[in-house]
Amino acid sequence: MIDFLNACYTNCGVLQGSVLGPLLFLIYANDIAESIESSVSLFADNAALLFSSRCPLHLHQVLTRDLHALSNWSKLWNVNFNPTKTKVLIISKPHISHPFHTFSNIDLSETDSYKYLGLIVHRTLSRHHHILSIKQKTTLRLNRIKQLSHLVPRKVLNTLCFLCSPNLRLWKCDFCQLLNFR
Repeated sequence: MIDFLNACYTNCGVLQGSVLGPLLFLIYANDIAESIESSVSLFADNAALLFSSRCPLHLHQVLTRDLHALSNWSKLWNVNFNPTKTKVLIISKPHISHPFHTFSNIDLSETDSYKYLGLIVHRTLSRHHHILSIKQKTTLRLNRIKQLSHLVPRKVLNTLCFLCSPNLRLWKCDFCQLLNFR
């Protein structure tokens, strides 16, 4: 039930958690790329600037201009980006040191890997970090289920393993045998 007596009005923004929120944000932000040379990837409230160059100086110049344009756009449309959550990921072999980037007068930190939309991207494009993350999450979930092994029937454990560990579904095996249940 909606409480209309305590409803509040807003002149900008979208209610967090609303079904239409991501779509409305994309409509609202559809002109964000007009003054940006980099490719812009938008998904719900996540944004990424993507740019490729063999010249580190050119890369720095373009990203500096684009971050400045993005800052100006955010001021114009009253959209707040969180510079402390913003990271710089330079994908290159070998690793090259790059000058600092700033966004809204805050220095951005460079990182070796970044999780974007569930995928961990490493500066070398190695899959190792993403696979290790999946392995750790799966092991944690399966260990929690294993603690229930003496309390619930094997069939229930198998179903729990199947539901809680989507990464193991491809194996098409008996999860109870895999974990040595009973």
